Amino acid sequence: MIFASISLSELYREKNNMARGRRHLEKAMDVAREINVKFLNIDCLMEKIEYELRSEQHGRARRLVRKMTMQLKTESNTLYRIYNLLYRARVSVELGKYAKAHKDFSKAYGYVANLPENKIAGEIYYLRGVAYKKEGRSKEALKMFLEADAICKKIGNLRYIDKIEQEIAGTGIE
Repeated sequence: MIFASISLSELYREKNNMARGRRHLEKAMDVAREINVKFLNIDCLMEKIEYELRSEQHGRARRLVRKMTMQLKTESNTLYRIYNLLYRARVSVELGKYAKAHKDFSKAYGYVANLPENKIAGEIYYLRGVAYKKEGRSKEALKMFLEADAICKKIGNLRYIDKIEQEIAGTGIE
């Protein structure tokens, strides 16, 4: 039920139906708190961070990321560590702390650098491209978007291909 509610929350968030998406997220969070499973709570926390970033509540997002970091201090699951770094970086970008963001992106990429091209590497390149674009570094942004595009097309990650192509078109570099 938790995964279904989180998925519905994400679907409605992507369709800009925030109120309906938040209702599904609250339902997932209630059940996750009730059964008290760490990973499910973290999955709900990540979705909640998405809402805070979308609504430009950067202070709230930063507090939630800190909460997630504290919960993951003793965690050995690499995937959760990577996503924690990505959320930290995204919040840093929104706060204009680009050097810190790029440091977190680099740490996250360090976990997947030795692996074959994969979904997470594509996400990292995409998010780093967004950071460079917001920073006003169009050439670096375009390079990251092209890397992300190549990876996503190679592995068939349709979720990011449209986003990446829109970002490439919006960089203003031919």
